[in-house]
Amino acid sequence: MNPQQGIPLLFLQYCPTNKASTGTLSDTVARAHASKQGHLKSARSRKIRFVPQRSGVESEAFLHPTIIDGPSRRRNCHDNRNKPSNGVTQTYDNDSAWLGSPAAPSCRVGSGSWDPFSALAVYNITQEERFMLSYAFTTTWMAFGESEASKRRFAQSWMWRTMESPATFYAQLLGSSTHYVISCPEATIQSRIITKNLHWKIQALQALRHEVERFQTSANPTIADNALLAIFVLAVHGNFKLSQTHHQHPLSPLATYRDMHIYGMMDFGDEHMDVLYNLIEQRGGLPSIDQQTFGYVMPLLDMLYNARLGRKPRFPFYRESRGSLRGDLWQPDEAANQLLETVGASFRQQEDHTSFMAKIQLDGDVTAALATVAEVTVALDHFCRGSPGAPPSLDVLANNCDWASHKLMSINSYLIPENGESSISYQSPLNPWPLLREICRLSSLIYLDMVILPTPPHTKIKYNHAENMLPLILTVRGASFDSCGGISEFLIWATLLGAISSRFTELEGSYLKLLKDISEEDQWDRVKLLVKKYLWWDYVCDLPAKALWLEAR
Repeated sequence: MNPQQGIPLLFLQYCPTNKASTGTLSDTVARAHASKQGHLKSARSRKIRFVPQRSGVESEAFLHPTIIDGPSRRRNCHDNRNKPSNGVTQTYDNDSAWLGSPAAPSCRVGSGSWDPFSALAVYNITQEERFMLSYAFTTTWMAFGESEASKRRFAQSWMWRTMESPATFYAQLLGSSTHYVISCPEATIQSRIITKNLHWKIQALQALRHEVERFQTSANPTIADNALLAIFVLAVHGNFKLSQTHHQHPLSPLATYRDMHIYGMMDFGDEHMDVLYNLIEQRGGLPSIDQQTFGYVMPLLDMLYNARLGRKPRFPFYRESRGSLRGDLWQPDEAANQLLETVGASFRQQEDHTSFMAKIQLDGDVTAALATVAEVTVALDHFCRGSPGAPPSLDVLANNCDWASHKLMSINSYLIPENGESSISYQSPLNPWPLLREICRLSSLIYLDMVILPTPPHTKIKYNHAENMLPLILTVRGASFDSCGGISEFLIWATLLGAISSRFTELEGSYLKLLKDISEEDQWDRVKLLVKKYLWWDYVCDLPAKALWLEAR
């Protein structure tokens, strides 16, 4: 054969049957090899699509995936990216009638199409498995990307990795079933899916053990990207909570963007995270692994995981800020332009070297990140108002949100350096500026968790920052520095953010007392004018802040 010609691909045919699989490990390895070759040689010319099919029984409806050559087609009605959340529950719950079947009914696919389930490195998948993988491809994976095209590429990349490895296949079933249980609480098949969720987790761990054993005994001990993906999914879905907690404030639109409200209810697996970090570092860091598979989601997981632990992200952030968002995709209207002049104004460079922000001496990276957060806040406000010129989607804001979040989360404590030893002496006379820089850092992180990269209350990210900030504010208040120019206004802003974060907790009383003592001003409208010069968004902050202020009066 001419070496320049492509090698013919053989996709092992999947034949539905009610009998249990008797395949050996070598068969599975062969199927995995075929899937990998299909990925390498067919990814450019073929696209994965899930299209509705119907069996001979009229009451049974299911999603049947095919890979289709040629132009991409409109995705099916189970794509809920632009639909209300209850549409997901209703649509997928309709499939409960056929979930009892051990295998999918056979369906013909036209010429130029083939069924990716025929190339899975797993035998005789059940109807539940087919359903959950369909749900993952059309729903969970389509949440990640900065455009519809990048979301499709991401989902197709994850599907290829899932086809290549039994460990990844079962891990993805675990992930999509967890997502389904949280997002579809009224589904009639919930109890069954929860039971299968545990079963798939066990199967994923068993298959991953085989992968690791082969990796350790191979001549070239470099772990494959599909095994890394299995560990990634297992790390994200360590456990999950279904209990509801009171939110301290109205939710930012970014709280549900990228399904953050769902992943926020999951407890990440520490053991899997440690292994994932070590393996990626052995490969040479984030740039050395597949960017289509991990480049978007790994930095996000890195930030969310370490934020819960009160640590800096472990990996650098390789994507650059896109600078100002203003341009073709966002043309601020008059209201937005007014907000751009107000929000974050106190953090901007000032020529007056006697001003408060000049004395606090924040470095350039911090002020750049704060300026980005302020601009994203205004763009979010315009997006919610929906007036002409507003950003067409939250995808426009995602990159700058992640860049600014990583910058602010990576700032070392101004009081407790990395060696863990406090650098502040509380003896008189007290130097207030390191304390104020730390209050600024903690307040900014609280605002991030409220507006830019929000997480549910049970993660305690906001609460932990508010708890650490309270004694610092009390110390500065007791040192007679609060009357210096700008410090009093700054402390009101920080105290209000801390008070919002401590609502419905044991810290609420302490912050209410501090609010009562920190200012003699009774008029909320005047207070609001002061705090808006820092980081503030009316939509999220006004309602709880006003209630707390009036209660403290």
